[in-house]
Amino acid sequence: MGVSSRVTNDNTQCKLVKESRLCNIRPCSSVAVPVKKGRKCSRTQKSPEPLRLHHAGCRSAQLYQLNYCGMCVDGRCCSPRRSRTAPVLFTCPSGERFERAVMFVQSCKCNDECGHLNDVALPPQRWLYGDMHKFID
Repeated sequence: MGVSSRVTNDNTQCKLVKESRLCNIRPCSSVAVPVKKGRKCSRTQKSPEPLRLHHAGCRSAQLYQLNYCGMCVDGRCCSPRRSRTAPVLFTCPSGERFERAVMFVQSCKCNDECGHLNDVALPPQRWLYGDMHKFID
């Protein structure tokens, strides 16, 4: 699981608010999923069976049939085209329960613009992710 965040003012007070949600665009094991014969990309894949989501040592109370973005063998990258956000209830071994917003991939697209998908492999001094700014009213 990863976390995607955005800053928006789409609220009744028109104030800047940071929104975060858990996301899983593709499982680490997707590298082993072969592309169909005659194709160069496998855009959207379904989990073979419904499964529970895991976060912070806890798991979702419900099973989910997930869609993932696939892989390409020709250098293109696949990323979500359409997604939705829904609340998911997690239960922990201690009995604690909490709810988190989770992104569910509905469909994916593959294209040549891959830079934003590979930022993790770039030297950290090149990017200023997490750069914090304070907005004063």
